[in-house]
Amino acid sequence: MYTDDPDWVSSKISTPPELEIENPLQSDIHKSLQSDIHNLPSVLELQTGQKFIVNGKFGEGVFGIVYFVRGEDNKDYAAKVIKERNRVYLAIPEEEAYEKIAANPHKNLLLLHLKGLLINPPPTCTQKVFITPACGPSLLDVYNSNHGQSL
Repeated sequence: MYTDDPDWVSSKISTPPELEIENPLQSDIHKSLQSDIHNLPSVLELQTGQKFIVNGKFGEGVFGIVYFVRGEDNKDYAAKVIKERNRVYLAIPEEEAYEKIAANPHKNLLLLHLKGLLINPPPTCTQKVFITPACGPSLLDVYNSNHGQSL
């Protein structure tokens, strides 16, 4: 059926009410970081005196727990704390991998910000910690590097 009446089309299309929908990915990440917030250490302090405020937990694996932390420089980092295990996890291969990456950096690989020993390791963890940037360069950083300008 054809009609010249513009109101006929708009009257047949129902517009849903505006909904505030969170980005599902952002929402899942936020929930994951905040899920154990009451069971997390508040601060990770290295023997050097450097402190990192714990804002959440990225995840937990067989060898360690990775926390979302903020450094005294106000930058976000990932802090991987090595777990205590019956079979000792030698962190040496991981340290060597970070050293090789530092010697031949690539924009898609995380660089080690620092490694050290904690004075207050979480329960079930050793003092050993690796701290890397939280997620590498942001999308804005990648865009700016490709377009040579700032938004």
